[in-house]
Amino acid sequence: MPTPRHIKDNGVRWLRIPENQSIHLILSKDFKAPKSAHIAIQVNEVEKWEKYLNDLNIETHPPKFDIYNAKRFFFKDPSGNRIEFLKWIT
Repeated sequence: MPTPRHIKDNGVRWLRIPENQSIHLILSKDFKAPKSAHIAIQVNEVEKWEKYLNDLNIETHPPKFDIYNAKRFFFKDPSGNRIEFLKWIT
């Protein structure tokens, strides 16, 4: 979703997810993100999300281990927190 320019210039990005919800990614310069802790968000179109993020120059990473019955990828918010987007394969 469009991020207002006055906050985008300060390291903030807004993402809309289904059901009229959004995620706000906010840069925190004094924060040290843990390496493996993360949140996981289930999405319907995981490939489209990955392309969307890559088009915004947000680097995505595949999982190190494919242990779930899901298509998924990881990316980091501006402060370095890991976020996983996944779609369960039925």
